[in-house]
Amino acid sequence: MNSFRTNYPTVVRLFRWFFSWRFLRRALLSIVVVVTLIVAYFTEEKIRGKWEWENFQHELEAQGQPIHLSQVIPPQVPDDQNFAMTPLFKPINYNNREDESFEEFEKKDAYNRELSTRLSWPAPGGVNKIGRDAEMPPIGDLFLGKTIDLNKWEKFFGNRDILQALHELDPVLDEISLASRRPYSRFPVHYEAGFAMLLPHLNYLIQLGYIYEVRSLAELAQGDTNKAFDDAVTIFQLSNALQSDIALVSTLTSANIARGGLQVIWEGLLAHRWSDEQLARFQNELQKHDLIALGRRNIYAESIMVNESLGPAVDQPGMLRVLIGSNVSQAAKQIVALSGSNIFGFPKGWLYQNMLANDHYVQETISAYDVANRRIDARKLDASEVSVNQMRTTPNIVLFKLIAHALALFSEQIARVQTGIDEANIACAIERYRLANGKLPESLEVFAPKFIAKVPNDIISGKSLIYRRTGDNNFVLYSLGWNEQDHGGRDIEGILGGDWVWTYPAK
Repeated sequence: MNSFRTNYPTVVRLFRWFFSWRFLRRALLSIVVVVTLIVAYFTEEKIRGKWEWENFQHELEAQGQPIHLSQVIPPQVPDDQNFAMTPLFKPINYNNREDESFEEFEKKDAYNRELSTRLSWPAPGGVNKIGRDAEMPPIGDLFLGKTIDLNKWEKFFGNRDILQALHELDPVLDEISLASRRPYSRFPVHYEAGFAMLLPHLNYLIQLGYIYEVRSLAELAQGDTNKAFDDAVTIFQLSNALQSDIALVSTLTSANIARGGLQVIWEGLLAHRWSDEQLARFQNELQKHDLIALGRRNIYAESIMVNESLGPAVDQPGMLRVLIGSNVSQAAKQIVALSGSNIFGFPKGWLYQNMLANDHYVQETISAYDVANRRIDARKLDASEVSVNQMRTTPNIVLFKLIAHALALFSEQIARVQTGIDEANIACAIERYRLANGKLPESLEVFAPKFIAKVPNDIISGKSLIYRRTGDNNFVLYSLGWNEQDHGGRDIEGILGGDWVWTYPAK
């Protein structure tokens, strides 16, 4: 008590000083200065980021490159010539719930659910509604030298004959087979929605590809080669139906579907089932697939969609949450959390800096795609990815790093499938040579141009694919793969490692 009394005058003086007008004025002035500095920093970041990004856009435009989404969106085509407007696909809902009332959305979305059911496997208990259930047996993998196990599929269908079970899907498949011959395919995707666009047709096409692949392989096994051939051609046309889509995931889906067609060609070649006419028709379908050109175009188109999605988010930060959604990494969630509308949140200029970094990386990536010579410079892409990975993850590049990693994986995957397409083209020519001459060719040069217009080169090295006879009726055909190291025709590390092999015969 005595101590308090002794210090009481000091406490009173401090209290009066703290709440004096002089102190409050200085405190308010300090706050104003701090806020002004923060506002100045954020404004400078936005102005600098926007200025640098817009300057780069002007450079691209001066080079004749498109910079607006309207310049890359595919044109409309007549409905009666459009595969995407077949009665099965026409009612598909592409609208987000935010675009219409809940009742309208539910009404339209109900058809999407109905179509998923109509395309479900006719398996016991109605499993595998869209072909993704874990119980679905493997179809086989020609890249690993594995053929389909039809016994497992018979068990999957409740110990029924595969073709008999799939007969339930004939009305749907008959419509698709006919519509797939239409000259155009343009799905009504709302590309202007950017990250929020819906691509429901991809799941349906993937499932149809699986169904046709299983049916075609079952028809091959039962000796109905003509039907197997027709179904295999439909698989490639389903893959080609996505050529107008400008989303990267559409390119990957197209590659995945085409891979199913390659499986059918490969298993038919193993059993020498295809005629010369059928092999020539397969070659014609294979030559329509150019994943190098498609991939390059869509990498660039996707960068434009990124810009037109993130641009409005600069002035409407809440949009970033909607655009990115919940299926992103923790790093992206953190940047979304920072992008609140309060003044102490995420500097808006950082979004422009992410966009600029992404645009530079996209230019470097597409420069590794040589469309004219159908090559991908794997070394250049690897060096770019290493450079990005070594960057310290900061808010002004975190979104860019997410996109850059996705692009690196994309390039490797389409390179692998395009190599398989080229190998299939050559394998068809080899079989046509064998049918005409009774033996395998000694080299790839002997059957062009009679059995193949031009022998494709290795899209990674630019050199010839490696071909060796390993017996009177056996051979190995392979690319050195992404790492360009010769492992003697062994795919020792899976899809992206070792050699990329067309195994003949099967393992």
